[in-house]
Amino acid sequence: MRIFAWHGIKYARGLKANMKGLVLQKDIWMNLLFACMARNSGLDGIKRRHWLPWKDVQRPIIEGGLGIRSLWHIQLSMATKHLWNIYHSSSIWTHYARLLSHPTYGLPKIVFIIAKSSIIDSSRWILGRGDSVDFFHDLWTGNSPLRFMLADPDDAPHVTVREMLQNRSQPAWSLVPHMQKLSSIHLSEDHDTCIWTHSTDGLFNTRSAYDILRPRGIQRPALAKIWHCLFLRKASMFCWKVIHRVIPIKLVRWIPPVYGLCLNVDGASKGNPGLSGGGGCIRDSNGNICLAFAFHYGFGNSLQAEVRALHDGLMLANEFGLSINQIYSDSALLVQSFTNNSLPSWECARWWRPAFDTLRSLQTSCCHVFREANKVADALASYATSNHGNKIFTTFSSLPLACRGPATLDKTGLPYVRLG
Repeated sequence: MRIFAWHGIKYARGLKANMKGLVLQKDIWMNLLFACMARNSGLDGIKRRHWLPWKDVQRPIIEGGLGIRSLWHIQLSMATKHLWNIYHSSSIWTHYARLLSHPTYGLPKIVFIIAKSSIIDSSRWILGRGDSVDFFHDLWTGNSPLRFMLADPDDAPHVTVREMLQNRSQPAWSLVPHMQKLSSIHLSEDHDTCIWTHSTDGLFNTRSAYDILRPRGIQRPALAKIWHCLFLRKASMFCWKVIHRVIPIKLVRWIPPVYGLCLNVDGASKGNPGLSGGGGCIRDSNGNICLAFAFHYGFGNSLQAEVRALHDGLMLANEFGLSINQIYSDSALLVQSFTNNSLPSWECARWWRPAFDTLRSLQTSCCHVFREANKVADALASYATSNHGNKIFTTFSSLPLACRGPATLDKTGLPYVRLG
């Protein structure tokens, strides 16, 4: 159901306010559809997303949820208000409802039981004349009704406070221990008043009823900071998903060679086709930079840049006398072409064939890695594309600034986060 406007909907003011509270921004609802509706997203039954129970989504923001109110607990709070009015209101409608003497006053049995229990636990009487307060069953003194002081609470008689205090010979007095403690209670000519203990003014309100009926969680004020007004809602939603692990992520890191040297290569093309460049780095098992390069290739596509970067990396390794034991690339098409001995495109033939012959002579394999594990080569390729020049780097300190961070992370072994 889509609600276009509120002015044409004829609901009670309180219900309309609660319904408005359920309508969230479009991006929140779209993310919830992906986060909470189904367990499997493919016909093969493979779990491609991580799911969060709906009850956790309905928690307040300070408890780690999205602040969406539960329709079930809204129903319970409205039923509690309905029952409270029947018990304590003086309107013509409530007099009529009480005359009907319906066991549950038209409410479902389970709803009636919960609503009545919440009223009993959350109400207290302030004595006036005492003719509306049940001496044993209502809470008007102490912290619990007096019937719980009896040996068998279920056998407590129904008698008003006024009847008890005005008739000291009432047989029910024999059931009350410590009767002298009640001798100081005096009645007045005011009406007895039943108050709702969860509000400061003693009047019933659905907000406090909802708060006592909903499940309580652990408050974590720090979680509310991700919804700061200066943050984009999409960014806040993404952070919320990450915290609750509803976004499938992988930890990816650069794996150093067991022995010898490894070559990471990558190509880049702005526009594909467009200005292109390639880069790569040769490192030892400790993550130390032995050689790196960033070459500008002019106009071309990304596949040409990938092939040329691998070709140039192998040629430079041979020129500097470096023996390569493993080659890594984040281009699945490039790796597959060398594995299957299949030229990926005729435009790459002049660089692909020499590279393939070199790999075969060195008996070195080319492996595919995620882009996150190829950050240094990716930064070098972007640097070459932007700077329109060819550069060779032989030390870590000579690397472009954009490459030093990824190189340091790779050396320390810290992982990158990969979504999906």
